[in-house]
Amino acid sequence: MDDRIERLARKGQRMRRDGEVRKAALAYGELTAADPSTPRWWVLLAMAQWALRRPEEARKSFRQAAYLFRQSGDSAREAVVRGLLDRLEADGDRCPCARAA
Repeated sequence: MDDRIERLARKGQRMRRDGEVRKAALAYGELTAADPSTPRWWVLLAMAQWALRRPEEARKSFRQAAYLFRQSGDSAREAVVRGLLDRLEADGDRCPCARAA
């Protein structure tokens, strides 16, 4: 992982931990732009979007993560992401994950 990716990942984690969900979402968005083939970044972005009550954006990010996990042959993680998508569909914008900003 290159330095920029590591910095963005740490920044997103720090912002999320500190309750700065909007800033975390921005960092995760930068991560997905810089390294679009890593499904983990898409999951983190989706969770932040969900916490910000942006369910449509979260759905797109979860779907991208599921696709990338499927492409890499990681069916277990794909199933987890599909479960999160199902929960998003059921719960709408009420994210169980978050301290929303």
